[in-house]
Amino acid sequence: MNWRLLGLVLAGSVCLAFASRVRAEMSADELMSLARRIRPGVMLMIVFDDSGRSIASGTGFIVSGDGKLITNRHVANAGSRIVAKSPSGRQYRVLGALAEDSDQDLVLLQIENRDLPPLTLGSSDDIRVGTPIIMIGNPLEMESTVQEGMVSGFRQFLGTRRWIEITAAVATGRKDINQQMIHGQGLQVVTAVAPGSSGSPVLDSSGKVVGVVTAVERGKQVTALAIPVEVVKELVSRAARVEEPKPLGGLTQRGWNDLSTDAGFGAAVKAYKERDFEDAERLAKAVIARFPDSAPAHLFLGQVYLQRRSYAEAANSFERAAQLNRDLAPAWAGLAVAEAQQGLRDRARDAVREVQKRDPALAKELIVSIPALAP
Repeated sequence: MNWRLLGLVLAGSVCLAFASRVRAEMSADELMSLARRIRPGVMLMIVFDDSGRSIASGTGFIVSGDGKLITNRHVANAGSRIVAKSPSGRQYRVLGALAEDSDQDLVLLQIENRDLPPLTLGSSDDIRVGTPIIMIGNPLEMESTVQEGMVSGFRQFLGTRRWIEITAAVATGRKDINQQMIHGQGLQVVTAVAPGSSGSPVLDSSGKVVGVVTAVERGKQVTALAIPVEVVKELVSRAARVEEPKPLGGLTQRGWNDLSTDAGFGAAVKAYKERDFEDAERLAKAVIARFPDSAPAHLFLGQVYLQRRSYAEAANSFERAAQLNRDLAPAWAGLAVAEAQQGLRDRARDAVREVQKRDPALAKELIVSIPALAP
């Protein structure tokens, strides 16, 4: 059985086919003009611990003239205090959080300054594989770094999260702009996305935000993964009903991003890929002890149990994942497989019906692979 059939979509469905290599690449002057316009609204986020020591950094950007700022939730949740540093060098206190989406790894913050220029929110609906984009952020705290790239695909993780995949442009071919200056300060251009890029706005050629960088993958090509801007719009809309920001310590403590960056979960996935299912089970149980209400954690343990042919335990894990997130089609798919392996055909067919409501393509794969599951 393939990974999708078994219900654990760790790598997701990635569109690998690139569009035409002909890109509407901006000229150096156009890029510098856009950067000058956007740069004042992009902040370096500096995170401090209880002792006042700087422990992490990231990027955020202003989304409204009253001081609302978007960044990754994992940046805001990394310490006890955050300041937002503008390109001018001024620093502003983060007063608290107005809205968050722990599964999508975004948080809307309120900062004390209310006169910074907001970025314009666009739409991700029209972007396609091959669409040229621009990112402005602070990788490795190199402030106001501009990175060109292109949309290289889309992927979905565990049925709950859509990511825009962006391949960064290589550093060659744009030497004409690397030494340009903005407001008397050096502007890094065409520099690989790196830690500190989290929260960077992804812009279309008109300078409108279409996504937010949330993760970086490294292989033959550096790839940034971005959350579509529609999630930002939802948070801004939700914040309109909030009277006062809540303390950063009040952010949700256990979301999908916490799990995906958890060392123990990474070790469990590694053991699974190496087919050491006994160790994967041990590690997955430890993960669930830390993330008891994480549907993906229970989904993963169910997958491990399937590989160990512990079908009753697998069914329990998949059922728990489905209880925690009823829209998680892979959990229902795993439950269907586990029940079918126990000869519980009626219960397996019921689970397939749940899959059909949420992911007809996955349900079709199940029925093709196990015809007896046809409702």
